Amino acid sequence: MDSNALKEITILYVKDDSNTRESLFVVLKKIFKDVFVARNATQGRNLFDKLKNSNIDVDIVIGDIDILK
Repeated sequence: MDSNALKEITILYVKDDSNTRESLFVVLKKIFKDVFVARNATQGRNLFDKLKNSNIDVDIVIGDIDILK
């Protein structure tokens, strides 16, 4: 996928570690059309419900919720 195609993608990034979340957000917003960031699974789920057709990068276990359960 070329960089122009990436500029058409909106992503939702969920990360419970604030340092990693903030650092990666700076990089992601240079690559993708729109980047929405959540600090936990609950917040991520709420954003996901608002954003249909999003690609998601998520920890498997995020503090308050085990994504696999």
